[in-house]
Amino acid sequence: MLRPQLSLLLALALSASASAQVTAIGPFVGAQSDGFETQPQTIFLPCVPTRMFNNTADLCTPGNSGCLITGGWGFNCQMSPNSGSVLFGSASGYCEFTFDTPAQRFGGMFGNHTPDASFGTVILFDSANNQIFSGPINTPNDCIWHWGGWDAGTGPGIKRAQIWGAPSWGGPFELMDDMQVDYGQSSPGTDICIPGASGVMNCPCANPPSGGNRGCDNSSATGGAELSSAGAASLGGDTVVFSTSDEKPTATSIVLQGNALISSGVTFGQGVRCAGGTLKRLYVKTASGGAITAPAGGDPTVSARSASLGDTISSGTQRWYSVYYRDPTVLGGCSALSTFNITQTQEITWAP
Repeated sequence: MLRPQLSLLLALALSASASAQVTAIGPFVGAQSDGFETQPQTIFLPCVPTRMFNNTADLCTPGNSGCLITGGWGFNCQMSPNSGSVLFGSASGYCEFTFDTPAQRFGGMFGNHTPDASFGTVILFDSANNQIFSGPINTPNDCIWHWGGWDAGTGPGIKRAQIWGAPSWGGPFELMDDMQVDYGQSSPGTDICIPGASGVMNCPCANPPSGGNRGCDNSSATGGAELSSAGAASLGGDTVVFSTSDEKPTATSIVLQGNALISSGVTFGQGVRCAGGTLKRLYVKTASGGAITAPAGGDPTVSARSASLGDTISSGTQRWYSVYYRDPTVLGGCSALSTFNITQTQEITWAP
């Protein structure tokens, strides 16, 4: 059997090629939160007896009886709960969260009360038991709570999360409180501005969408281009990525951001635009097979690009996004100048 320190070193070595999708992110409030306040105070058990995150996850110390839920813990210094009346720590071995449904985001408050000033470590695994990330938890031995959080990005979700304390002890003594989780990879955007539906104006060139969440039809008769989004709309860890489908095959395409909503829409080329206010052209792409992805490659994040163009997004505010694209064949008797079209709109509310 590998010694705990050797196991941890091996995990760190394996992480270099596995962590491309996972990113560290800033604080967020998850769909499920757990500050251990509903748990019974626990002394040296293999697992927390009441399941975590509203009965959606387990927290154990594999191969050990190390789970401790207590009102405070002194070692090199004394730590009290970050909030509420209790905190969690392992007194023997690393601890591990196992989620019923793979998590998109996971994080919480962490602390180090030992004499070892080294940081803790988080190791993440997907449902196939592949290691997808390993990295430090920013916990110097100052008995102060520090945030740690991670987003799975567009890769596999987080099925298991191992938390290792400072390496001198072989796994234990990384304290935790106020843990957060979001399950599944969901879209940060809400589809709105479907032409001809819910009070939105009809398409201007007798070119209605074929159905679903699409913009007006185009001259390739795709039924209309569709915008989708993935990732986390978090200013502390922005991983939002936009994708389109069913544009013209090689159309020049621009990702557009507005800071106001035009609820009924306005005519925009051969389509309907609901993104209004101050408009920013975030990215320019060329479609391949009628599709683009942005940001991509070395592009800045959506929030960083917006700030660089003079629109700094604040937590809790909304922005509206569409992609407009070149369509030189004008339909339905519209003006000869209407040589472009646009997707439906997505509304995103930005978190801290």
